[in-house]
Amino acid sequence: MKEVVVLLYGGLGNQLFQYVFGEYIRGKYKLDVRYDLSSFGLLPTFRDYQLDTIISHIPVYHTNRFFFSRHTYMIRKLLQYCFRLKPGVKYINELTDDLDESIFESSGYSLIYLDGYWQDKRFFTWCFENLPDLKISPQLNLPQELRSDYSFITNNNCISMHVRRGDYLLKNNAALMASCTKEYFSKGLQRLQSCTDNPTLVIFSDDPEWVKLNLHFSVPMRVIDNKDVAPFWYIYLMSLCRHQIISNSTFSWWGTVLNSTPERITIAPKKWFNHKDNPEIYFDNWIVLDN
Repeated sequence: MKEVVVLLYGGLGNQLFQYVFGEYIRGKYKLDVRYDLSSFGLLPTFRDYQLDTIISHIPVYHTNRFFFSRHTYMIRKLLQYCFRLKPGVKYINELTDDLDESIFESSGYSLIYLDGYWQDKRFFTWCFENLPDLKISPQLNLPQELRSDYSFITNNNCISMHVRRGDYLLKNNAALMASCTKEYFSKGLQRLQSCTDNPTLVIFSDDPEWVKLNLHFSVPMRVIDNKDVAPFWYIYLMSLCRHQIISNSTFSWWGTVLNSTPERITIAPKKWFNHKDNPEIYFDNWIVLDN
């Protein structure tokens, strides 16, 4: 029987995209899908595995951790090349290979290994329209540290704003990722103020101290401090707000798509990456503003 392996890596937002992509393949093509967790805890640029707050069990593919150990970039590329040559194995890298979904119906391979971010709204949409048992929600009780924030959000007419700084300011990432200016956030808030009664702004950020010093608006404002809790709880709190102003970040992308309010409004930045457009990440009903 054909087996499909999806590599998990990156932060929580990317892990969610990869997981949903795998479940899309499992559901649509009725294939055995497993997830390769071998990258976590090895490369310094990689994150920890973070889906355990949301998903109680994930089918794991066990591979050689040497593949992601602290070897040079060229050695890792050589290992990937050798992996491509294995009989019966198809290795697809999203950056260099086109994904032809007919491969999932072909009998030519016993193992298909998928390496990429797979940031496409259609995989999410298909899963949530066709897989009612697929739930992306907390499996644990809300941490005590966040109960005050939860109570505040659920008892006010809140607009969430996500300000991503942190690693986006690093030289390599700054060249890749677009930035969101103060003007973008101000314009987004103005659009939502006109259609929201007595709004309260709730700001999520990886740099809350910078936000407190540099962002000031004309509406009541609460900045969520970062606590020692699983990152998904912040996505969950974002999703409880009535409307969202997101950054070009998969973290806040999930915060808005998991919002179950039918009349929710999403403000999104026009430019996600500096070097390319990616319309597949935007929903048609989002309000897109210059950032």
